[in-house]
Amino acid sequence: LLARIKSSQLLMITEVVPNPFKCSSRLCNEFRVHTAEYPNIKIDHVLFEGYLNAVVFSKAAQQCPVNFDDQCILDKLSLMLEHDADLQELFNLESGKKKLPVFRSYSS
Repeated sequence: LLARIKSSQLLMITEVVPNPFKCSSRLCNEFRVHTAEYPNIKIDHVLFEGYLNAVVFSKAAQQCPVNFDDQCILDKLSLMLEHDADLQELFNLESGKKKLPVFRSYSS
């Protein structure tokens, strides 16, 4: 999409996850370790967001009984930001807060 935009000005791009190359949280470091095993994949915000989705879903599922239902996973997912220390570190959240920051990058 960006390649099709013709502009002499910098474009601000907003993301819902931090830059996977620059962040320093435990989840960022784990992501870089896991992706280093696959040198041919393109590492970007989209891949990092998918990785985080899988991590969050897995953590929520582990809090449900083995034969969990939809409601259990929905309940646990809704509490992840408030109670998961790794997510709080990643998004620089204070304990009990759920308001996520917006990350910005610029492209010419």
